[in-house]
Amino acid sequence: MIWAERQAYNLQTRQIGRSACGPTAVINILRALDIEVNKDEVLRTIHTSMRADTAPLPDYLQSRSQAGTIAQDLIDGISKLTKNAVYGHFFKFYPKRDVDLYTWMAEWISKGAVPLASLNLQKAVHPDFLIPDAWHHQMVYGVGPKGIYLTNPIEVASWGIIQEQLCSKSVLLVRREDIISRWTPFSNLYMLTQSVDTQWSNLNVLGQVVNVLREEKLLEKNESRYLPSITSHVQIPAVYDSGITMFLKKDSLYYSELLNAKDLPIISEKEKNIAAG
Repeated sequence: MIWAERQAYNLQTRQIGRSACGPTAVINILRALDIEVNKDEVLRTIHTSMRADTAPLPDYLQSRSQAGTIAQDLIDGISKLTKNAVYGHFFKFYPKRDVDLYTWMAEWISKGAVPLASLNLQKAVHPDFLIPDAWHHQMVYGVGPKGIYLTNPIEVASWGIIQEQLCSKSVLLVRREDIISRWTPFSNLYMLTQSVDTQWSNLNVLGQVVNVLREEKLLEKNESRYLPSITSHVQIPAVYDSGITMFLKKDSLYYSELLNAKDLPIISEKEKNIAAG
């Protein structure tokens, strides 16, 4: 453990702004490395993209796909804030990796590293709960048999849940009400086909949006009997990658090991089938 649970409650910094889970995690990571930084300086240093809430629907969806930060933004920010004294190494976890996550994380923590989890919270959601609205960066302050210990908020996520949230395609679910409330007869939906990112076409975002609008029209006419189901979300591409970033001071004995660490091996289809029973 980096912090005991009681310490974590006292030491953690909670969310410091909208779409600012990345900068918040940076403050917690540096505190765990015994480096104090000014909140305002962190917000100035970390590149954070914001949602364009009042923009036309196509621009709003584009902003949602980029809102917040990616792991590389946090790596670059920490390097700048510490004058290059701290190194960060991102390990992708999608596709699924062949690694004992508990053992792997515990070993790096024992070497002085502070992990950052980049999670798709829209996965592994209990059926009785609402699907969260975004991905999330959280500093990890420990691991144990019960699961992974996270900050902002303080929680313990089971290994089963964390494995799902760590192994995610780069996609984001946008609520139907966020689509409907922003559509007008002047919305140029054709723009949804013009992105240089082919994932917008591969996911048929235009078709998904048109389908939600068609459903809403039928609902307004009290003709829901023609709908086998109601679409709750539209899936769009996202810039985020799920995974773990390990941060370590460069004067550490293990800096060279982290610097030269290779990507974790991808689990083979044969191993997936064996694991599935």
